[in-house]
Amino acid sequence: MTVFIYDTEGNVIANGERPTLAGKNISTEQDESGAFFVQEIIQQTVKNKTALVNYLLKRALVSVYAEELVLDGKTYIVGASFFPLSKESAVIQLVKSGAYLLKNSVETTIFRKFTDYSGAFVLGDLTIFVYGLDGTCYADGFDVESIWRNKLQAKDAAGTSYVTTMISLGKKGPAKVSFKKNNAQMVAYVEPLQKGNKTFIIGSGYYL
Repeated sequence: MTVFIYDTEGNVIANGERPTLAGKNISTEQDESGAFFVQEIIQQTVKNKTALVNYLLKRALVSVYAEELVLDGKTYIVGASFFPLSKESAVIQLVKSGAYLLKNSVETTIFRKFTDYSGAFVLGDLTIFVYGLDGTCYADGFDVESIWRNKLQAKDAAGTSYVTTMISLGKKGPAKVSFKKNNAQMVAYVEPLQKGNKTFIIGSGYYL
């Protein structure tokens, strides 16, 4: 783990992992999903004094923790990056990265990214799904047959209406939902995303 220091314009003061970046502006740097993660780090830190931002690097999720530092009247962003320690952490970070991109991009373009087998949002058996509050499926990893179908009445092997449950809990805020899929127990992490006058439920899951 190494430390980086940026100013609020995205100029690199120091970067332990990539020292050759010192003196360069990287405010327009994007991750593999197209997200301007450096801008997000700066914006979150300036607004909240701290930030926790996720981005995609070499098809892996990376988290960045940063804090605001004020010296001689000038504001700096000081932080470090790390890899998630568990599958649950990876799922949460995958969802948050997908939510950021969906909120700031054209919906149909991002839905295609979420279902691209060779893309940045398919990490082994971890994929992203997106539902509307009415149960319409906009993306569901490898399950392309579900796209544009209403899944509100879909049931798992135990007879649970798991999509209804995910929407019901997810629209209230981040939530976890357990259900049966492919004869195995799955835990899904979901959260709401407001975009204009639409509310999406975006999530991902992992097998126990």
